[in-house]
Amino acid sequence: MTTTYAPDQFRKILKSEKAEFIQAALERAKDALPQHEGSRNPSGRTTFYVASIPEAMIRWAELSADGWVLDSNSPILEVGYQIPLAFTAIAPSHVFETYLPLIAERAEYDYEREVEAHNKQAQKLKERTEFIESEFIRREEERKAKALAELAAEFDNRGRVQFITESDTQLHTR
Repeated sequence: MTTTYAPDQFRKILKSEKAEFIQAALERAKDALPQHEGSRNPSGRTTFYVASIPEAMIRWAELSADGWVLDSNSPILEVGYQIPLAFTAIAPSHVFETYLPLIAERAEYDYEREVEAHNKQAQKLKERTEFIESEFIRREEERKAKALAELAAEFDNRGRVQFITESDTQLHTR
């Protein structure tokens, strides 16, 4: 069960939440998309690249002897323009277990980055709110000062007679 956080709420790294995140990553990795051999994000399926069909057969014989199963849902030895031959195999349990520390390490890193990214976004939202509030207050004070100045000028000009000459621009005709 993952906790949902408000966008403006700051998060802490929680051991229970991190453990839950890592466990979910370990479960997803078993059936995740295939990764290339030697990937830092291993999964239960691995894609092996080879230069020729004889090399592919030798490589497959070695893997098969170790318990690997050919992934029939992936293209086998498909060749494209400037693409090496490749086949995908499903790792046996004893091999997949060797991937678990690396998967857990990567999940821990991803969890910490996720919390960090969320907190950066929360900080931006906080700064945005503070800016809007301070700018609103500043503009409101500016508007009040302008209105007060206009009212003071209006009061000072009461009772004064204004003479309009013929050369002055008049908006309304008589």
